[in-house]
Amino acid sequence: MKPSGIKMFCITFILLPIFLAGQENSLDQFKTTKSVGEPPKIFKETFEERIEDSKGKVTEVEEKYKDDFVRYSNYSLRNLLKSGYILYGDPMTNFVQSVGNNLLRNHPDLKNEIQFYVIKNNITNALCTEPGVIFITTGLLSQIENEAQLAYVIAHEIVHYQEKHLQKSFNKSKASDLNASTSYQDQVTLSKDHEFEADVNALRLYHAAGYSEKEVHTVFDVLMYSYLTFDEIEIDSTFFGNPTIHIPQSYFPEKANPILAFEDYDDSKSTHPNIRKRKDSISGAIRKYDNWGVQPFLTCFI
Repeated sequence: MKPSGIKMFCITFILLPIFLAGQENSLDQFKTTKSVGEPPKIFKETFEERIEDSKGKVTEVEEKYKDDFVRYSNYSLRNLLKSGYILYGDPMTNFVQSVGNNLLRNHPDLKNEIQFYVIKNNITNALCTEPGVIFITTGLLSQIENEAQLAYVIAHEIVHYQEKHLQKSFNKSKASDLNASTSYQDQVTLSKDHEFEADVNALRLYHAAGYSEKEVHTVFDVLMYSYLTFDEIEIDSTFFGNPTIHIPQSYFPEKANPILAFEDYDDSKSTHPNIRKRKDSISGAIRKYDNWGVQPFLTCFI
């Protein structure tokens, strides 16, 4: 049951002064999240310095394409670092880094290669760049429920770097320019294979770090439903009432409307498998591990 346009307007008109009055003081205390302290080295390096540092790390790209790959990947990274949206030294980034370090505690060499930062963006996402920089969006941080869910996402991105998926995809893309028989579908399939591999291999890091098995599937639910602006739950209508105002009960739905979603959606033109396929794939992989941790929080951070 949905209120008519006039009813909705009336509710908004009546409630707006109440909401504004309640927010007046809190908005005065609002502060934009900013970076703290001295910028890390990567923010101050020149483009040519980054190029030189990256050359020896490219092993999955044919020699004739290496220069293009190094310049392309570092150019993309430079644009992100200079965008003004990357945070460093702030509590969110420090927490993300602590979770990443926990995942990599048994991999010192890999730990020295990878850096973690938060990017101010409302999209629920995480991304790995070839030079070994992993970004977590504020949108993702706002959607996840606990540290374990964040840890699994970070582990997924670490595997992308560890398995050199970006290099392999770039090499395949370059080769397809010379081979007319290589279809777009072939390239999409390659990308899906990388996603499945990252999902499954992320469990090694996640399990070794001691996180709870129960949180893995929830991550995919977060990805599936993150587009929703709010949860479909029953609303206590008395919350909106007070001695000086009355809102008729008829303006409220009789029950919460169910969320209808289809996990097995058509992913033929997507670089990522649909959520149902990813859940099925990870379910089999989870059963191969014993002695799971039981805690969703492991990192002590103040």
